[in-house]
Amino acid sequence: MKYKVHVNNSFGVVVGIVRIQLQAIEQSDGLEQVEFIVELVGDQLIDNISKIVVPAETHESWIGFHSHLLENNVYKIRWSANEDSGEVEVRVRNTGDLAEKVSTQLNKDSVNLFLTGPCDTSLYNYNEQDIIPWYDKDNYHRTLDSLIHANKIDQKLEPCFRQFLDEGWFEIENHVEAELLDRLLVDLEHAAANGDSGFTPGSSQRLQRMHLKYQSFWDLTTYNKTQNILDQLMQVPTTVSQIIAFVNGTQQAAHQDTVHLTVYPRGYMCGAWVALEDVQPDSGELLVYPRSHRWDAVTMNDFGIQKVHNGQWTEFLSTVGGKWQSMINDSGVEPFIYRPKAGSLLVWHDRLMHGGSVRNNTDLTRKSCVTHHFAQGSVVFYDSTGLPGRTIERDENRMLGSLGK
Repeated sequence: MKYKVHVNNSFGVVVGIVRIQLQAIEQSDGLEQVEFIVELVGDQLIDNISKIVVPAETHESWIGFHSHLLENNVYKIRWSANEDSGEVEVRVRNTGDLAEKVSTQLNKDSVNLFLTGPCDTSLYNYNEQDIIPWYDKDNYHRTLDSLIHANKIDQKLEPCFRQFLDEGWFEIENHVEAELLDRLLVDLEHAAANGDSGFTPGSSQRLQRMHLKYQSFWDLTTYNKTQNILDQLMQVPTTVSQIIAFVNGTQQAAHQDTVHLTVYPRGYMCGAWVALEDVQPDSGELLVYPRSHRWDAVTMNDFGIQKVHNGQWTEFLSTVGGKWQSMINDSGVEPFIYRPKAGSLLVWHDRLMHGGSVRNNTDLTRKSCVTHHFAQGSVVFYDSTGLPGRTIERDENRMLGSLGK
């Protein structure tokens, strides 16, 4: 059997957790085990590690490393599996004040360079208050006053950010230009008719990775107006992950994003949802639970359950999902039904409880798109599956020429 590796990089640049995935070049039905060896080399050998993996089991057949624990520089990843071996050159680029703080904290907490098991919140110290975002610290309204006074936040955003502090979400109407909205709708209809992401008419299925297929969704993913707002909110330049489009309402149960789109330090992720059409009653509208962003984050480690593999969500829904529902029931908070106009932007805190209502009228669509924004310099992963995350770097628009449509 011949092997190769795939490294989650952007044109050779790596940030956060770097995933080195062992892949079989030839198709095989077997579950053969192989010793996967990885060496990190700078001017000299930095460290090495090995792991017995089954290449066909993609959730397990990888080795990761915390690039925050390395200097920003060029490194070689040398690997071997049975008789095969190779080398991949990458440039570590964790830049900015937050990246420096994360690096310092990881070293202080003696976090291991390599990961041979799933990513999990138990690996990190979430109690360190110095590195959480300003809006999750005490006196956040006073801090907002100071940031506005120092011209670090546009005063026009003050009402929105005040609402974010108090309720965990805000809306900006007429955010997306009409020309871009038109292109997004055309491309979404094309994707749905083409069965992208396995979409079938009338279903609540999501359409994934639309930014790689359609210029309009790339333009929304890298939309300067949205990036500028999130940059000001986090007070850190932001990057994007998890671009998802919707034709119909998802009917997804209420949840926090922290377990699905996980970040260290906690709080440095926000969802940005855009309505591509006027949302009608009974279409499966979004529900948000005001002030729930101040509730505790629910994690996989709270229950000691296995990470989700191969779409098997039963145990997750009965434990994590059950906890979310009990938190809502105990709080007495009533959801806000969100019915925006086309082009409106909804931004929410990563701990805000939100979901989709029942599609009482299945003839109605709820065309929309969501992006998830992370602070540059943070550690991004998926607590529910244990996999490292991958964000789109600001200069990654170099790939536009490769987009198909």
